[in-house]
Amino acid sequence: MTKRTVTAIFSAAMLLCGACPEAAVSADTAEDTGLICELNEHDLYGKAVCITGLREDAPRDLVIPAEIGGYPVISVESGAFRNAALDSVVIAEGIEEVLPNAFAGSTIRAVTFPASVHTIAVGVCGGCKSLTELHIAEGITEIEGRAFQDCDALAELHLPESVSVIGNGAFADCDALKNVTLPAGVTEVQAQAFSRCGALRSVQFLNPACSISNVTGTVSNGTDSAYNIYYHGWIVGAAGSSAESYAEKAGWKFAETGTQIRGDVSGDFAIGADDAQLALTAFTDQLAGNPASLSEAAMQAADADLDGKLSAADAQDILVYYTENILSGMETDWSAGSAGSRFPTA
Repeated sequence: MTKRTVTAIFSAAMLLCGACPEAAVSADTAEDTGLICELNEHDLYGKAVCITGLREDAPRDLVIPAEIGGYPVISVESGAFRNAALDSVVIAEGIEEVLPNAFAGSTIRAVTFPASVHTIAVGVCGGCKSLTELHIAEGITEIEGRAFQDCDALAELHLPESVSVIGNGAFADCDALKNVTLPAGVTEVQAQAFSRCGALRSVQFLNPACSISNVTGTVSNGTDSAYNIYYHGWIVGAAGSSAESYAEKAGWKFAETGTQIRGDVSGDFAIGADDAQLALTAFTDQLAGNPASLSEAAMQAADADLDGKLSAADAQDILVYYTENILSGMETDWSAGSAGSRFPTA
């Protein structure tokens, strides 16, 4: 695409362009949308709109339309909304490019990227510390490096099947991320993609042949005082997959897809008091002759003492494990710690 600025700026009443004499502006003017725009030459459209910034009177819930003044909007330029005070942004289908750092450092809490963008650019939402809702349309194929780095409030990530590449550091330092599932369409995860994500419990790879950077910190919680990389969560994938190979090389724990880890009755890759309560409830349901309240995998996870049956002792074991590992920070396994022989080796 070739862009040659024609020194055309949208105003409230008139669109001035050297090649177009006094073209009338529709109701969708730049002033109405709160956007600062340029009218540029475009190889396909003849003339098209590029968004370059935000007016002082712009709404905090921003909609970037597919057309302004009768011309197609094709791009949001680099840094157009850097550090802007915004609550949400919806980018209309048809817009082709959202360029690097477009929303970097802004206050947005929600953003929607349409399929027409195809690639989410480098650093596009880097440092957006209030971002909690990320909507990525089916049809987007790549998330480039550092696209969402330092988005501290982003707790959930839902990627469409169309995404194939997750770039270097794309979700690094996203401290609220907990459990991530990468669709089968993801073929490449580059270095540091999920590094230093403090709350991360699991990353599940549904593509058994996904290329995962062998850099240990591609998935990690952070570094300790001696600068050693650590990860207390799990790598999840098929037996014999690239995910299992990565976990082995990095020294991270691996769980096979479809299984639940010992004591994790809820299946959220974290052992807590809620898991002990679920195990106890399932046991009391059995005593009362009620239908099973847990799946087969959850029942196996609830059998903490591995004796092949559910009992109140299992719930107690899970609670003790949680108390020692999470509350006291002892980092014991099932065969160690103050509970001693209560936890036989798996």
